[in-house]
Amino acid sequence: MPPHGGGQRLGGVGPANDSAVRVKRQVTQLTQTRNPALRAVACRLLSLCRMSTQNRQEPGLQRDPDEWKTGDEPMTEAQRSYLQTLCHDTGEQFDENLTKAEASKVIDQLRARSPRLAED
Repeated sequence: MPPHGGGQRLGGVGPANDSAVRVKRQVTQLTQTRNPALRAVACRLLSLCRMSTQNRQEPGLQRDPDEWKTGDEPMTEAQRSYLQTLCHDTGEQFDENLTKAEASKVIDQLRARSPRLAED
């Protein structure tokens, strides 16, 4: 089976999606095997696949940053690092004084403009 590539997402249309469908069909068949270890792995893979699909279909499950109880606290180190990377990628000025909620909003805005994430 060829590796995933060419900028195609598994949930899209094209060769990568065809491969994903084929792999999912094969994994589904493995859930019927008599080998308990192989069956357990196959069931876990299908569970992860369903979770991934559900997350793409239900993006509104995240809470609005304005509703966060800790949104007014300083941004986390993880937010700071990711925001610095995104600012570098997009040519934006990094603001080190953002709150958690503000940083989250700016990250969302910059992710949409980042050339590194253009294929996502």
